[in-house]
Amino acid sequence: MIHVIATKFGALELEETERGVRRISFVEGGASRAVAPAKPTNLEAKLSKYFQGGRVDFSTVSLDLQEVSSFQRRVWEAAMKIPYGEVRTYGWIARKLNSSPRAVGQALKSNPLPIVIPCHRVVSSQGIGGYSGGINLKTRMLKLEGALR
Repeated sequence: MIHVIATKFGALELEETERGVRRISFVEGGASRAVAPAKPTNLEAKLSKYFQGGRVDFSTVSLDLQEVSSFQRRVWEAAMKIPYGEVRTYGWIARKLNSSPRAVGQALKSNPLPIVIPCHRVVSSQGIGGYSGGINLKTRMLKLEGALR
């Protein structure tokens, strides 16, 4: 099932299967396609709460991750352990996984579930770093969580 929901940060397209959420993506100009379902899914309710500034535990969301490498999975699991309102650097994750910051960045770039796998909480040692949704969006989400002023 693919559907679009509206958030104050823009529209999100969600792809959910019977096994769990497979993909979340920000939709350029997609707010007009957003449809509020009669009964929001568990994921939609959690995302709504998150974008209203609430702390959300996404660990209870079922994931349908397919065709990912063991390294990507390890990087994403490390990102999921970063507490709400905190950040870690690419280098910090790289040291934990005996890897390089660049490899960590590439694994995070392929994250199909932004927010649920909070790659926005991973920053560069010299600044905010990159983000598939754009630096402006990453900055807004970190401010929402209180990690940036």
